Amino acid sequence: DDKTNFTFLSYFQNEPETGYYGWLPKEGTVEPLPNGKRLPTDFNEGAKNNTYSRNEKMVGYSFDHEFNDTFTVRQNLRFAENKTS
Repeated sequence: DDKTNFTFLSYFQNEPETGYYGWLPKEGTVEPLPNGKRLPTDFNEGAKNNTYSRNEKMVGYSFDHEFNDTFTVRQNLRFAENKTS
């Protein structure tokens, strides 16, 4: 009915190979270097093995029911699991 709302929420993300990659300069990416070349697409200005994997899962719901103009019940729940290695 119009006075009851229920929403199921979910979020899943799997990044098997991620890490801190910092930033890349304008020269060599947007514009070529003075020698006319560009940085390789796998360029990493950080440490060679500075990577990790991440797996995130979240599920939950949002519920509300309006009994009258004064009284409304609301409940929200979320479960999250994050794994990094």
